[in-house]
Amino acid sequence: MKFALVLILTFAVACFGLDCNDYKKAYLVVDSLISKNYKLIPDLVRLAFHDCVGESCNGCLDPQDPLNAGLGYCTKILESTYRKYIRTMMSRADFWSLASEVALIRGALNVRHPLPHLTLRLQYLWGRHDCTNSPISHGPVGYPTAHGDYGEVLRVLRSMFQLSHREIVALMGAHSLGGALRNESGFAYTWDSTPYAFDNNYYLNLINLPYTHVNVAHSKPRRIEFVAQQHRYSDEDDVYMMLNTDMCLYKNIRSIVDDDKYTGRVVCEDDGDKGYVKVPLGATNFVQSKCEDASTAKYVEMYAQDIQKFYDDFTVAWYKMVSHGYESQDAGYRLQPPSDDRVYRQ
Repeated sequence: MKFALVLILTFAVACFGLDCNDYKKAYLVVDSLISKNYKLIPDLVRLAFHDCVGESCNGCLDPQDPLNAGLGYCTKILESTYRKYIRTMMSRADFWSLASEVALIRGALNVRHPLPHLTLRLQYLWGRHDCTNSPISHGPVGYPTAHGDYGEVLRVLRSMFQLSHREIVALMGAHSLGGALRNESGFAYTWDSTPYAFDNNYYLNLINLPYTHVNVAHSKPRRIEFVAQQHRYSDEDDVYMMLNTDMCLYKNIRSIVDDDKYTGRVVCEDDGDKGYVKVPLGATNFVQSKCEDASTAKYVEMYAQDIQKFYDDFTVAWYKMVSHGYESQDAGYRLQPPSDDRVYRQ
C-alpha cells in the first residue's frame, strides 16, 4: 500500500510588506526549476547553509572558496531566474532561503514512509539584506571542516546559530539529501540510498551500517571518510559515506590535529576502558564495535526511530539558521504558501 505524505505548512495569513502574489510567483518559479531538474534539491538546501555561515544570511558566496565547490551550477540557475523574475520582489538572500525551503518540501514529498500523516511544518521568514557585492563575496566565513569532530560542529552550529545539542543533530539530518563528488570536494558517495528524499535514512545508516575509515581521494590532499556498503554482495552502486563530522554525532571520536590542521585521522575512547585508541584505516566496523557512544547518540537513535520527531526538531533548528544575523522583526514575517494542490514526486 502506498501512503501519501501530508505536508501541513502553517503560515500567518497577512503578507505585511511582501506582496502575496509575488511570493506565490517566486515559490512556483523555484518549484518549476526543481520539476525540470530534481537534482537541484540537495544543492538548494546546501546553498542556504553556506549563505548563512558567517555574519548573517546575506545572499553572498565566494566562488573561489573550495568549500563552496559544487554550488556553481545551482547559483548560476538561481541568479538567472532572480534577475529575470524576482529582483524587484525580494532580496537575493530571501530568494535563496525560499528556494531552499521549496527544495525541502519537494524532498519531503519524495519520501516513501508508512506513516499516513507524516507532517513537515515550514514557515517562510523574509526580511534579509544582501551584502554589498551580492551574490559575490570574498574571504573565509568559517565553514566547518569535514575532517573535524564535534568541536568543529559546535564552532559553527552552536556559536553562529545558537543551536542546542539536540537541534544540532536534527539540522545535520539535512545530510539525508545529496552527497559528495571527488572532482568537487575530493570526498565521495552519498549519505544514504535516497539522496533526493528528505527522510531519516541518514540516522538509520549511522546506526546500522558497518563503516570503514578510508582515504577516498585519488590524489593529494587526502580525503578520509567513513565508507560502508549496504548490501555486501550487491552489484548495485550502494556505497555510502559518513564524514568525521557526521560520525561524531553517534560515536565519541576526536580528530587528530597536526600543525594546526585536521589530518582526517581520528581517535576514540575505547568502549572497554582502554583509553583513547587510534581508529585504523581499512578496519571495517571498528568504530561501531570499539568506540563509546557520543553524548548525542540518543538523538541519532530517536530520529532513526521517529521521522516525525526529526521533522519537528529540524524545523526549529532550521529557522534559527535561516534567521541568523537578524532580529525577529527583520526576518520574522510569515507568509501563506501557494494554495496549489499539486503534488510532485521524484
